[in-house]
Amino acid sequence: MRDRPSEGTARMNVTLPRELADRVRLELPGLNYSRVFQDALRSRLACEHDALVCAACSAPVARREMALEVIERFFLEAWAVIGEATHEDQGAEFIARRLRDLAVRCGLDGAANHPLPRRTRQGQPNRGRE
Repeated sequence: MRDRPSEGTARMNVTLPRELADRVRLELPGLNYSRVFQDALRSRLACEHDALVCAACSAPVARREMALEVIERFFLEAWAVIGEATHEDQGAEFIARRLRDLAVRCGLDGAANHPLPRRTRQGQPNRGRE
């Protein structure tokens, strides 16, 4: 008795020349033919990869929703940083430093090497010079 494919899959028969089939069996034992066929078809299609598939269970994962969830978390934390700085009457440099620290904590490695913005001489308060 043949297993029936799950609802999200379709069964297809693929034919190969005998020589190719023999060589594949000999040189690539344990090869997942379905995976190879799927990868070959995907590479032929113009695909935006709007949906990802879990490697463990093949469940679909919506890329856009996942990205929006991550961005929303980052935004809310950034908003909290700005709110805290505003409440403490801190300036833009303080906010920039805190946002950079947040980006590093979130795994954005390039953020650590990003220089902080500095005030120009014109933007600095006039201390004792009048």
